[in-house]
Amino acid sequence: MRADPRDELKPEPWQRVLLLQGPVGPFFYRLRKRLKQLSFHCFQVLFNPGDRLFAGLANGTLIYRGNMDGLQDWLCVQIKKKAITHMVLFGSERPVHVVARRVADELGLAVISLEEGYIRPGAITLEFGANNAMSPIARQLPPRNIQIETEESYRADRRNFPAMCAYGGLYYGAIAVFARGRQRQLLHRNIDGFRETVCWIRNLHRWFWRQSKNRAIIEHLLEHHVGQYFVVALQVAQDTQLKQSAIGWNNTRLITEVLDSFAVSAPETLRLVFKIHPLERGRDNDRCLIDETATKLGIRNRVDLVDVGSIGHLTRHSAGMITINSTSGFSAIHHGVRLLVIGDAVYANSDLATCAFGKPDFDAFWKSGTVAHARLRKRYIAWIRKHCLRPGDFFTANGMEASCKAVIDAIRSPAVRRDVLKDAA
Repeated sequence: MRADPRDELKPEPWQRVLLLQGPVGPFFYRLRKRLKQLSFHCFQVLFNPGDRLFAGLANGTLIYRGNMDGLQDWLCVQIKKKAITHMVLFGSERPVHVVARRVADELGLAVISLEEGYIRPGAITLEFGANNAMSPIARQLPPRNIQIETEESYRADRRNFPAMCAYGGLYYGAIAVFARGRQRQLLHRNIDGFRETVCWIRNLHRWFWRQSKNRAIIEHLLEHHVGQYFVVALQVAQDTQLKQSAIGWNNTRLITEVLDSFAVSAPETLRLVFKIHPLERGRDNDRCLIDETATKLGIRNRVDLVDVGSIGHLTRHSAGMITINSTSGFSAIHHGVRLLVIGDAVYANSDLATCAFGKPDFDAFWKSGTVAHARLRKRYIAWIRKHCLRPGDFFTANGMEASCKAVIDAIRSPAVRRDVLKDAA
């Protein structure tokens, strides 16, 4: 990405930026490079060999060599020493992020939280403060007077997923070979680096070779069972959102209890479709559990597994969706099908979904559930798009360029407490 020559004539920005735990791959390196081209002071914290692999030249990087107990004090020292005004995170609920947001709150920093787009593909989530269940607009409804503009279409790049798999394999491969005990402690999930690398490779392989099989399953559902199947949106087992906001639930419990209820209470005309999360495609835990449990209950012929394909397309023609707190719930709201959300989620509002707060009644949900009025749904999705989403992705060249622009625009945003932050700088 080339710098605009006109930027050289502009005064040096007062904002000073700290980048902390980005997505796998070179996105934070590209963002750091672009910020420096625009004369921002920018620093990237590196926690492990995977971070270092994609960080480029050491100029502008800070290597943290301690453990979790010492992170808060270290961040305070670095932020004060370098007069940081803005912090950019990927996510907001990982252990490192919790510490970082606490420090930012104490020192008056603006926090920009990034995440995969709530409404994918082709968009990223960008919010001030936090995202998902910790979002500033979590569980809220849009203002009645919101102006619904022409819906922006986000252009997805098919290279995004294979690029993410390749970067993930390299990232966790570097950790498997070079990471030490303290560096592993700071990861947001407990992993075997070598096994994780194998899973990323297997994921990419399955994504390519299973497309025709999954397409046949989806076509059969759409030809013969429109409005007669429920989608169960599974999540990444090690996802921090699932750990922090699931109210005691996980994929194993969800699969077991949904199948038990479906076998006993669901009308025999209904089917159940489990949508495996794309990042879990390289593992077999959920698939084996679904196969074994459904077979034991005598309903295997009414249960489908899909691990490649658009969950939006599946949801649009379904009877409803069940999820713990996946962002796939936005698809159910968008398409006007009933939604059962078990845990805490950004969209967990009783006007939008059946909110179980950890105590779902699956037996009742097969027969009825909340579907918001079309005008409210349209207003809500438009509000989410306007306030939380920006075009781009984190893994393709064009997507990263668009995402960098979105982050830089947010850093320059007048919505941030600029007077306070500038005085601090």
